[in-house]
Amino acid sequence: MIKRVALCKHCKKEITIKSSATDRPELQKEKGDQFEKKCPHCARKNVFHVNDVYAEPNQIYSIIGVIVFLIVTALLWQHYGAISSASGLIPIFIYRQQIASVKFFNAYRVRKNNKIEQNPAH
Repeated sequence: MIKRVALCKHCKKEITIKSSATDRPELQKEKGDQFEKKCPHCARKNVFHVNDVYAEPNQIYSIIGVIVFLIVTALLWQHYGAISSASGLIPIFIYRQQIASVKFFNAYRVRKNNKIEQNPAH
């Protein structure tokens, strides 16, 4: 439900990261500590650490919630009157769920791997 994005290191525009991960450790399991992604705006390759990815609410689901609210209210208005406007809770519920998911994703950061590589020339 949430949108995962990172900023291009060259043009500073948002790049959508396709993933179903609900948090950064899950994203790390899916893509590794670092992964490559080509910017659709400037066509340059970027290397991102999983901590460079952040979550945002996906507006598509909010729009769908509002459309469902309008349709359900219109259909039920004849039978139930003003009480059918309680279906207005649908987009509110969707929005609150997205905010909670965004906070959950953004709250945890993965420890960066600071291994020092030694030259095995002994």
